[in-house]
Amino acid sequence: MEWVTKSVRLRPQEAAGVAELATELGFSEGALLRRWAIEGVRELRFDQALLGYTKGLLNLQQAAERAAMGAEAFEAELLRRGVFGPGYTDESPNAWLKGLSRVLQRMGRPKLAEVASDLGNQSGGPAAALAEAEAAATLEPPRKTPKT
Repeated sequence: MEWVTKSVRLRPQEAAGVAELATELGFSEGALLRRWAIEGVRELRFDQALLGYTKGLLNLQQAAERAAMGAEAFEAELLRRGVFGPGYTDESPNAWLKGLSRVLQRMGRPKLAEVASDLGNQSGGPAAALAEAEAAATLEPPRKTPKT
């Protein structure tokens, strides 16, 4: 593998901080800086993809490509971060459950995907569906959910 050298200028206090942390972690300064650079580029790519996706400028596949990820991994990361796609409003949280259902299906978890899908499709929204599911699981009568 061929390596390319890049350089960065740091203020003395920044360089001292890098040296101190590298020593604490048992890394060389170069290895620590390389790790930060790679992680930083990855995070910037994801942020740009996320921005385009949430504004509706990119579809899921395009955003995943911009983030240099597979669509499944991108969608899973969106769910992990609690990010909803274009068109999401506080009045339509079912979109999150439907997205979760798709990710679970792709992950080979069809039963969990079905539960998420069912929760997202129930009238009264997810809050009512979750109350019903919780009640069924505990054999208690369902609690009434406040209307928002």
